[in-house]
Amino acid sequence: MTRTVNDIDELAKEIAEHSYQKHILEMKEHEDKSLGIELNINTPEQFQQHIRETLEDEQTRCFRVEQGVQQGTLYFYNDQTNTYIVVPSQEDQKPTAFRPEDHEKKFEDKIDRTVKNQGYTPEIQHGIYELVPELKREQELSQDSDSQKSREVSEAGTTRTEPDGEPRPELSPTLSGIQRDEDHAEQRKRDDDGRTDRTQKETDYAAIFGKVSPSLTSGKELTEAQRARFERAAKFLTQRERGDSDREQSGEQTDKTRDRTRER
Repeated sequence: MTRTVNDIDELAKEIAEHSYQKHILEMKEHEDKSLGIELNINTPEQFQQHIRETLEDEQTRCFRVEQGVQQGTLYFYNDQTNTYIVVPSQEDQKPTAFRPEDHEKKFEDKIDRTVKNQGYTPEIQHGIYELVPELKREQELSQDSDSQKSREVSEAGTTRTEPDGEPRPELSPTLSGIQRDEDHAEQRKRDDDGRTDRTQKETDYAAIFGKVSPSLTSGKELTEAQRARFERAAKFLTQRERGDSDREQSGEQTDKTRDRTRER
């Protein structure tokens, strides 16, 4: 079956799984100075990351075989790390990555053999995204989707429940959420102020209803519990009004005393 390259992570993983044992653990090519600079590879994951970076690097030369039995096979070579990668066109043939002893000559010889055997000069590209443009589009779509999901999760946040039963967003620990956290804080303050206003208005309304005739409440007599509640509210309102009046009188008296002191 013909190989389809549509996920660079899966491709890098497949190459690493096939090549790690032989070329890293056994031959230790990553630390062989005769093969180029030493590579910091100590785990399969690090080897996979190195392969991915090599495939994506625009300094990595590559080409696709367009004719013959190897049609569709991809070749990559990065001279900075001396990394050579082959991705066969058939799925039953494993892709591989290694550091050739003859360095870039390995890649140049492959180009020459392609010219000789296939009768054409392959077009050299730079990096897998130039060689396989559809892979770049898939990668961009995937990144956009991941970014959108990340934004949705970040904006949704987590919630907590207040004593009044209303859920509120928790503050986000990320720097990107600072502005949103400030907005949440302002909204909480507005909510608290709004609840205070509603509570006060309800108290005032209760007091007013406690002063009028029961005949005004839809023609129904108040229950004892309702009457008692309204009477308590009316008493509260009266005490508050008296307190406001006392404070006003106290303020006026203070102003008069201050005026007399200035006249003296």
